[in-house]
Amino acid sequence: MLAAVLIGACSSKTRPDRGAADATLPASDAALDVSVPPPPIVDAGAEREEPRSRPLPAIERLASALRKAKAHGFVAMTRTDARERTSAPIVASDKLDLDRPVLVASFTKLMTAVAALRMVKRKEISLDETVADVLPDLASRPWAKSTLRELLQHVSLVPEFDERGGFYRSAEVDFTSPVAVLSKNVPRAWTEKRGTYKYRNAELALVGAMLEARAKTSADKVLAKEVFEPAKMTHSGLLVHQKVPDLDLAPMGPIRPQNFFTAGAGYASANDLLSFFEALENGELLDKEEKDLLFDGAKERGYGALGCWSYPFAALDGGTTRVVERPGSFGNVRLFTLFFPEEHRAAVAWTGDGIDIPRPRTKSDGLGAVLVRLALD
Repeated sequence: MLAAVLIGACSSKTRPDRGAADATLPASDAALDVSVPPPPIVDAGAEREEPRSRPLPAIERLASALRKAKAHGFVAMTRTDARERTSAPIVASDKLDLDRPVLVASFTKLMTAVAALRMVKRKEISLDETVADVLPDLASRPWAKSTLRELLQHVSLVPEFDERGGFYRSAEVDFTSPVAVLSKNVPRAWTEKRGTYKYRNAELALVGAMLEARAKTSADKVLAKEVFEPAKMTHSGLLVHQKVPDLDLAPMGPIRPQNFFTAGAGYASANDLLSFFEALENGELLDKEEKDLLFDGAKERGYGALGCWSYPFAALDGGTTRVVERPGSFGNVRLFTLFFPEEHRAAVAWTGDGIDIPRPRTKSDGLGAVLVRLALD
């Protein structure tokens, strides 16, 4: 079963202001009154049999938890084995267009990771190749020794974009030439500690540039070929400089989503987000071995996997179940997605009102943990 919940997040290392990108959502939903207590996150659990297909929970329960925050947006879920979907607007009186695209912030990182693994399978690129191997114009940088695998896991030498000049707001940033942007805006001599987890947008932007170089085409076309087309995502794309009909950029404020490139410039509709998880579940995107790699969330990396977080969570039967979490936020965009591979369901919630949705791993009694429990119900 698949049930998806979206509210997105990008993060920045230097964090000049909260509006640009933040790896963690603020935890200020203390007044939230939800009758279902969230289960704790656990490190290990009992062996569980594959659960039988069971109905999705009432979508109104998920929506009601978000309605207490008085936000506009949507909640949607799907059973991946049956491709059975359900959805609702967060504000009951709002009209919901499931095919209207919205900015998905750092969910773009997960899509980029999937694209990378598909190219790895075809031996068009290797997880052990370095930035210097693929992008020789950047080979003189001390952080160019970082591998594709390290970039996807946020444990590379690469520092965050230099935001002192207002990088995320600058109209001069043009990722139609990603190497030029990276050369100018990723510090030349500064490096992070290799092997230490630290979330950075620059790493996934470098991944996009590496995939472009090996595919010999633009990153938006790479994502279209590797993700959108096989997953039948018809209202999705990567925002570089084009205008997209019906895509509302107002929740971004002064932040330019284009400046995040493959770290956060993606957009998709509610239906497309569900299609992504269904395709991921059913093998249209990755096989089992590749999904095991994608969702390999090591505790020493804060359960960071490839473009997402993956960790065991207390299940309803007393054991544990794996939760794949991909939040994202910038400006007032909030996206929070959950995928339960063992439960065959995913959940998606999105709003442009900038509400707080603490992540389940960091606030066990916050709205994020409540959504996990409700989605598993």
